[in-house]
Amino acid sequence: MLSASSEARATLDDAPTIAAMECYQHNIENFIGAVKLPVGLAGPLRVNGLFAQGDYYVPLATTEAALVASYSRGAVAITEAGDAPRYW
Repeated sequence: MLSASSEARATLDDAPTIAAMECYQHNIENFIGAVKLPVGLAGPLRVNGLFAQGDYYVPLATTEAALVASYSRGAVAITEAGDAPRYW
């Protein structure tokens, strides 16, 4: 089994991660910590489904600079068009 150095563990562990470590260890193999990613909102995206209807903002975690803006433009275009085509 691989073990993380104390320096790497210190970088990946913060207070909330340490508090939830026992829970994480049951769900993630070889758990050593957590990382934070920037999160942006794309949308609104109109959903007209069986279990959800309405306009929603979608959170996206990414380090890609233009990705959230691109998804947001697509979501707005789909919403303004009425919906996305369904093929089922």
